[in-house]
Amino acid sequence: MLDIIRLLAVLVLAGCANQRFEWNLAHQRLSPEVRKLPEADIREITRLVSERSGAPIVCMRSTGNKGPDARQIWVVTADSTTMENSDNGLFQLKKQNGVWRIIDGGFGLSTSLIICSDG
Repeated sequence: MLDIIRLLAVLVLAGCANQRFEWNLAHQRLSPEVRKLPEADIREITRLVSERSGAPIVCMRSTGNKGPDARQIWVVTADSTTMENSDNGLFQLKKQNGVWRIIDGGFGLSTSLIICSDG
């Protein structure tokens, strides 16, 4: 019986993540540099962040091609209805060996720090 409950819980969570992914694809704001990425890259970045954060993706921005954060994508998540700082997230992603990975990220981003233009 416990195994059935665990299976149902996993299926519900997977369904929620998939709905969040689809919503994010339709509503997220992409900076001009991110719009230049292949659609497959945007979908993969969106999927990774949708699985990590329950808050909607507000925007994705590029860090540009210079400096220590070169060629990274930063993704901001936030619940625009409450803008509660503890729900706001910033995730840094980088493509390594042909695969997008979250290399850093967390929650508690101050609303005043949300910047969605390319760096």
